[in-house]
Amino acid sequence: MKCKIKVEYNVAFDNYKDIYTSNSPGIAVPEFSVARRTNDEEARLNFNKYSKGEFEFDYEENDTIDELVKELFRYLGFFYDSAFEYGPLPLWILQDDILFGVDDLSLNFLSLLDRLKIDKSKILIYLIYSHQAGYVLDAEDGVKYRMYSKERGKHNVPHVHIEFYGDRNASISIIDGEVLSGDVPNKVLKTVRKRITENQYTLLSTWNKLTDGLRVDLDNYLKNKKISYKAF
Repeated sequence: MKCKIKVEYNVAFDNYKDIYTSNSPGIAVPEFSVARRTNDEEARLNFNKYSKGEFEFDYEENDTIDELVKELFRYLGFFYDSAFEYGPLPLWILQDDILFGVDDLSLNFLSLLDRLKIDKSKILIYLIYSHQAGYVLDAEDGVKYRMYSKERGKHNVPHVHIEFYGDRNASISIIDGEVLSGDVPNKVLKTVRKRITENQYTLLSTWNKLTDGLRVDLDNYLKNKKISYKAF
């Protein structure tokens, strides 16, 4: 038998001091442009249109939370595969002023409602993204260099986020200078790649300390150590 529940959803941000909603995705804009398969400008300009709303979710006894997420993505304009490229979905449910994180999307939806004693007429969900980032190099030539705390997923290739021309963003690989997201003019890219090369050890060390992505063996990478075989 099918049941209905009203779903209210919000996109929010966590800077490790406060959790808050906003009229802009700020430094997290690449996550939304990737999930929506669009560009940073579109993801920013239309943020108010897709970042909050409500819908009715039709579910059956055996449906999982993943079914709810797929319906949510329709309203957010997210493509399913792309939405997970930065890592697990930061899905939270607010119940009795307590936020419950949901990591396992294969959990039974009805069972979750029962366990959290959620009114079966309405559920309030949040996607809470990190707004925690720090400058890792001094700004130079109008370019700022940031790195997110506990970043993971698609771009767990070691990289740095750059801000330039005031409101434009991109992600650049620390390994080879590849542009991972965003559009960067050649003049800016040349400057950024030179800066990354000159500060590669510092950037990779910072990456290892801050993120939950892939770690880099600095001795192996920067000093060209090889894995060899030794018999004893």
